Amino acid sequence: MTSEPSKEVTTFGGTPTKAATVTVHSVNHTAIEIRWVTPDVFALQGRVSEFRVNMTGINQSIERVYEPSTTSTVIGHLQPSIAYTISLTLVTHGGATITSEPISVRTKDGAPQGLDSPHLTIVNRTALRVIWKAPKTPNGQIIAYNLYVDDHKISTGMITSGSYMLSHLQPFRIYTVKVEVCNIYTCVKSKGTRGTTSESVPSGLTSPNLLVQSAYSIQLTWSQPSEPNGILHHYELWRRRKMLCSDKVESRPQDMSHKCMYLECDILESFCGDTCYSGPKTCCDGMLYDNKKGHVCCGRHYILGEAGDVVCCGGQFHTRLHNHKCCGQRYVEVLPGQVCCPDTREDRVEVGEGDSCCGSLPYSSTGAQICCNSVLHDGYDVQCCGGRVTSDSLMCCGNASIGKSYQPHADKYCCGVVYVPLANTVCCTDVVGNVKVIIYVFIRYEEFQGKI
Repeated sequence: MTSEPSKEVTTFGGTPTKAATVTVHSVNHTAIEIRWVTPDVFALQGRVSEFRVNMTGINQSIERVYEPSTTSTVIGHLQPSIAYTISLTLVTHGGATITSEPISVRTKDGAPQGLDSPHLTIVNRTALRVIWKAPKTPNGQIIAYNLYVDDHKISTGMITSGSYMLSHLQPFRIYTVKVEVCNIYTCVKSKGTRGTTSESVPSGLTSPNLLVQSAYSIQLTWSQPSEPNGILHHYELWRRRKMLCSDKVESRPQDMSHKCMYLECDILESFCGDTCYSGPKTCCDGMLYDNKKGHVCCGRHYILGEAGDVVCCGGQFHTRLHNHKCCGQRYVEVLPGQVCCPDTREDRVEVGEGDSCCGSLPYSSTGAQICCNSVLHDGYDVQCCGGRVTSDSLMCCGNASIGKSYQPHADKYCCGVVYVPLANTVCCTDVVGNVKVIIYVFIRYEEFQGKI
């Protein structure tokens, strides 16, 4: 006797011998596409019950489960410019698993995030210094920083945070400055910062109008200067009385006896300024003093020395402070990465980011600007030669202070500030560094070496 047939059942699958073939690529700055191909039934040792995608990145871990019929997926809400490691686990009927080799892929660059507004400092009546920081989240490699001054774009030529000098501005004007940061994906602007250049001398003041009212009075009217360049406090009237030529006092010729002089001292004497001296005296920067116990020189002053760790600056002693330097006549704070530049015309100093001074302005010698004749210029494709800005394709004979530019020539070379031919010249230098070009004909070069 035979029973009824049982229900059809399937045995569990075996252990898979081959993982799925996985390919990945970045769709954009926040999404990655994952595709896979399932191995044949013999390598599977059964049938697929589900797929598990595992993805890990910086501070982010994702796991997704997909149906057996799924062959691709796109995972979004990722972070820009971040490398993710992806693996696919294949689960067969019965619970056996096999995981693919991890694959790394980086999301594309996204828009920079967290860009603060720039900081502005007043340099003088025609210049502002712009200081900016890098965005908190660059979301890719920074390729440029640009400035917008009242919506006028200025390329800084820099790819790092720092500072830039805005020159050739108008005195006592309000400017709105924005910083723009760019990566491969896009550019982002910061909010604007408003800054004002300092005041300057008014310009465009026309002559007053005069109207005679009587034998003893004149009415004067005038207009405001076309460029006040600041806040006008008051007007001053100046009256000049004309004199007859016969009443003019002749000026005496200026005494020229003290225009040029020399100082002759005894062989046993020393000199201080324009005075010869000997004996127990002290010379402080051209000023002569009698020796006093406990007194020391501080500039031109001979003052009582103070105990402890002190610094002489500006003719007086200061307690030594961390990150402070003597700059001109002032003892000021100069942080690492900053430089202090004294102003030779005004009683002030300027402390700012950089490693060099251009006149009285701090700047970075490795940045996008160059200093030429104490003025900052855009350094793109230019050089400073002899106090003038010239193309860097020219040959500069000399240096930034004393020099001259020439069109480059393969058969010429620099001898001091002169560009001379190789064929018939020798450049000779004496012991103090003076140079002289010697032109020779039918004479060997060796005969002139070392001669002036």
